[in-house]
Amino acid sequence: MARPDLSSAPEWYHGYINAVNENNLTDALKNQTALFNTFLSR
Repeated sequence: MARPDLSSAPEWYHGYINAVNENNLTDALKNQTALFNTFLSR
């Protein structure tokens, strides 16, 4: 799933959309899983 166009999303979502570095939802979830596992192991 590609990053939504900000013009098609309500303004209150823009901060959340912009907080994600990746342009693809699947890539973002995979990266977050690895980061979360690292966080938990500490």
